[in-house]
Parts: sequence; structure tokens; C-alpha cells
Amino acid sequence: MFKSVVRLTLALSVLAGFLGLVPLAHAKGSPDRAFGFVEAFPPGWIGEWAVSGQAYTATGDTRFDQEKGPFAIGACVEIRYRSDGGGRTAERIRT
Repeated sequence: MFKSVVRLTLALSVLAGFLGLVPLAHAKGSPDRAFGFVEAFPPGWIGEWAVSGQAYTATGDTRFDQEKGPFAIGACVEIRYRSDGGGRTAERIRT
């Protein structure tokens, strides 16, 4: 199991490294989803996150999941977010 997780993480890392933040297709009205590397995040997790050159705002309603490792600079994360007037509000951030 550990080797599978390492392989998946490596594959995502390579993909995200070549493409930067990778938005995925979604149905109209559903949140956008992207993968990227954490460049900065606020103490307590609420506030602005920098992920692969993009800014996301985490609020008190944002769900956080560290199932595949802790949040850290350089960690690969998936973000589900909604665009709102030029900004991106995170609904979920997970490793």
C-alpha cells in the first residue's frame, strides 16, 4: 500500500510540476478542482493559501483533510474551490 501511495504521489508531482496547477473539468454549478504544491499557508489554516502560483482563501467553512500527510510547504494537495469575483474560495483542501 505504501509503495502505491508513493508512486501515485510521484506521478502527481511530476504531472503538477510540468503543468503547474492542474484544473479538472467539472459540471456547471459544481466546485472547481485543482492539484498543486503548497507554497504558503496561514497559521491555523484560515486565510490565504498559495498553491502552485495560485491564491485560494480558506474560510471557517473550508474542510481540511490531511489523510495522506500533513500540510507543509511542498506538499501536494487537492483543492475544491469556487470562483467568486476574481478570487477562489476553498471548499476543501486535502493532501
